[in-house]
Amino acid sequence: MLFRRAATDLGLSPTERQVRRFALYRDELITWNAKMSLLSLKTPLDLPVKHFADALTVLPIVTGGPARLLDAGTGAGFPGIPLAIMHESLEVTLVESSRKKASFLKQATRLLELEKASVIHDRIEEMMNEASQRASYDFVVSRAAFTTEQLVGIAGYFLKPGGMLIAMKGTPPDREIEDALAAAARFDMEDAGRRILELPFGTGARCLVLFRKNIRHRRL
Repeated sequence: MLFRRAATDLGLSPTERQVRRFALYRDELITWNAKMSLLSLKTPLDLPVKHFADALTVLPIVTGGPARLLDAGTGAGFPGIPLAIMHESLEVTLVESSRKKASFLKQATRLLELEKASVIHDRIEEMMNEASQRASYDFVVSRAAFTTEQLVGIAGYFLKPGGMLIAMKGTPPDREIEDALAAAARFDMEDAGRRILELPFGTGARCLVLFRKNIRHRRL
């Protein structure tokens, strides 16, 4: 299986149970993708490497004990569902504004028996009006759904003090980062660096842009 080889290249060792779940996820994605546009799949490497393995570049940052992760604008479930498969004590909230995609996500999480994954069909901006969601997550992650500056503002609302924003980008987005750094103080966020990785099989690069919520933060 290409996914297993890609995971090994990233230094990961998925169990047989986890590999089976990825296979189920793959099959469900392909079935739904034939009915509605979830993903652009052009080569055999796209799903196992550019989506599954790519999502797992985040795993070393969120590894450890139980934690809560918000996946903002998750689309077809990336990176949230792969993270939920590999990190079974991670509580993952998948937020998606498209009704059809949210329906797919609910079906996929049921099929994969991801008991700690939940789906919210809503715009992330609307969720920021809900006091119960404020400062309640250890991680906020998003893959290409927002600019880095927008994500700094979103993370400033949802993260607990000390929590981490992980913005998944392609090549280092220098201008985006400059804008985000300028905005960070307004949202009690601080720069936590970058991680640049090569994806398996020479399929591209992934830049993880990191910001941390200040532990001593002012009341907004």
